[in-house]
Amino acid sequence: MSTSPSPSPPAWASDPPYTLPPGERAPFQPTWHGACFCRTVQWAVRREQPLDAKYCHCTDCQRLHGAPFQWAAIFRKTDVRLTRGVEALEFFSSATGKREHALPCKVYCRECHTHGRPLIPSFRTPRFLAAPY
Repeated sequence: MSTSPSPSPPAWASDPPYTLPPGERAPFQPTWHGACFCRTVQWAVRREQPLDAKYCHCTDCQRLHGAPFQWAAIFRKTDVRLTRGVEALEFFSSATGKREHALPCKVYCRECHTHGRPLIPSFRTPRFLAAPY
């Protein structure tokens, strides 16, 4: 009887906010907590205020959200932690039209389909887009 090795975690799962940044030792003191509608995916933010906030009208955001624009509060990836449900994240790439983590992509909970920036960084940027709620 042979056992197959467990699959390796995807590359994105080894980056903040999914795991601690290399060398971080300070305790994570959350200021804000949030979750998807069914509470399967949960996160915490440790900044009182976002670095910035913006409305984005780019065609990727319009297509990903089905709206003329989307609002985002900007946080550093290292100021956000996914505290539960990373395995329940699903992705859709607007670039490829497939369910995959190919940036830019839409992210959502596979259980309740809550979507958007509140869950995870989904664009090529050094800043993390998340709503502080």
